[in-house]
Amino acid sequence: MDNYRVELEDTVYDIMLGTGRVVSLNEDGSFLVAFGTQRMTYQKGGYFAGVKRLFWADPVLLVPPKRATKKWEAIQRMISLMDELM
Repeated sequence: MDNYRVELEDTVYDIMLGTGRVVSLNEDGSFLVAFGTQRMTYQKGGYFAGVKRLFWADPVLLVPPKRATKKWEAIQRMISLMDELM
């Protein structure tokens, strides 16, 4: 998931359900995550029903302005640079 291997007992974050734990790995790359008493199967990459829902931690959400500003353009450049470095 996101360039890292999903392993048993990994802690993950679903954008709707919060923090969960990987409890089973399947041969096709999918895996089962437990959220308390609820369990969900995700496809390789952290997708559920074709939607990317699973991450390693709570993702950061940046709300873009209605119109581009110098500050917003600087944030986009910084994110691009960080992405290149990772």
